[in-house]
Amino acid sequence: MESQGDRFTFIHENQGVWSCETLADVIDPPVYSDAIAYEPGEREGTMREVCPRLSHFLVTYCLHEIVLGSRNLLCVESTVAEPASLATAKCDPIWLNGWFVFGRPTHSFYLCGDSLLIMDTGGDYWLAYNEPHGGELIAADADVRVLHSRSN
Repeated sequence: MESQGDRFTFIHENQGVWSCETLADVIDPPVYSDAIAYEPGEREGTMREVCPRLSHFLVTYCLHEIVLGSRNLLCVESTVAEPASLATAKCDPIWLNGWFVFGRPTHSFYLCGDSLLIMDTGGDYWLAYNEPHGGELIAADADVRVLHSRSN
């Protein structure tokens, strides 16, 4: 962690693209990030408030990392009406309208069956699973692209 005045940096994106800061000595403080600087019209390195509560941000961040760190990760880049159409099992929402580094709610997460996790980032869907039977829960007509697939 890096400290700068009343803030400290607690996350660096793995490729060094953005970082996040929060306030020290405050219960459930806001989160600030320079990721928003990569949107049109913003300057690089500008820290902006991206989430009003650290606790909310951390839930979204942890779920995001679970998806990206899963043994099997697939992506659907389309105009799918809803995540449930990507799975053969019932999809239950587990975290909706999660705030991440974009200054607004952008991430929702669904558990389909007992082993398929779907992350909706507002246009793309990321399907993740660790157990082999998780892949069997993906709808046959889903136009998925495999990003990585690792055996146990």
